[in-house]
Amino acid sequence: KSEVEETLSTAVLEYALELAASADTEGVVPAVADRFNAAVANGQAILDRVYAGDYTVTQAMVDQSWSDIITMMQYLSFKQGDKSDLEAVIRMAEGLDLSKYIESTLDGFEEALTAANDVYADENAMQGDVDQAWRTLLKEMSEMRLTPNKDALAALIQSASGLNESAYEAESFALMRTALAAAEDVYADENATEEEVQTAVSDLQSALAALVKAAPAADGTTSAENNDTTVSDSSGSKDIDGTLTAGVTSSNNTSGSSTAGTKTAGTTSVKTGDTANTTTAMAAMIGALAVIGLAATTIVSRKRR
Repeated sequence: KSEVEETLSTAVLEYALELAASADTEGVVPAVADRFNAAVANGQAILDRVYAGDYTVTQAMVDQSWSDIITMMQYLSFKQGDKSDLEAVIRMAEGLDLSKYIESTLDGFEEALTAANDVYADENAMQGDVDQAWRTLLKEMSEMRLTPNKDALAALIQSASGLNESAYEAESFALMRTALAAAEDVYADENATEEEVQTAVSDLQSALAALVKAAPAADGTTSAENNDTTVSDSSGSKDIDGTLTAGVTSSNNTSGSSTAGTKTAGTTSVKTGDTANTTTAMAAMIGALAVIGLAATTIVSRKRR
């Protein structure tokens, strides 16, 4: 043993082992801790071999062992990152219902979430890596956009689409149709933002409110009303072929019919004392009405010449 001590110097190695024994390795990343522990174990083994009289141990081996110990001690500041914040952000991210978000805003988020999970699983990740991972993920989450609710826009589009163009002035209706077309485009756009939807709703509402009713026609009806198949006048209703179906038209003629339809005879006053003539006229008129099938009866008298 004395010859070994005279030949080899182990003082530095012994002191390095003393320093290593008091080193704080708590929280050190596993890769560093493993290499540090391996260097200490090797230095102790070299020293034991020297004390045991192993002449195969050289000074170079002794010097290399203590150098390795000191070098690894310099890495003991490489602590494992505190992953509590990273874990919380990942948990929130994984709890999101991605179907509620605009698809085009998810690309960066999905990449950041994958990277964050990789860092979380890496036992050698240090604090800088951990902090960068959750910060990047949180930033991407802040830039995600929820798909807007389009119920109000859909209801407006349905209402506007059902309007009768002929009932409104052309200019105001054209403006409304422009707003309607824009609203339909926004409704069909899967990537439309909340702001775009609200703008479409507001523009269509304004256009609807600005609609101006069409001026009535000369007969007091709008062009939409004139499209009806039956038109009323002061004497009754006419079908579209012109046949008078109800009502009585006054006339000074005693009786007669037109080619477009049948009119009843006009009514005149009856003079006192004309009973015979009146009775004869009534019988003739009733017979005529029975032939042509009219539902109304008009009494006609003839003046005595």
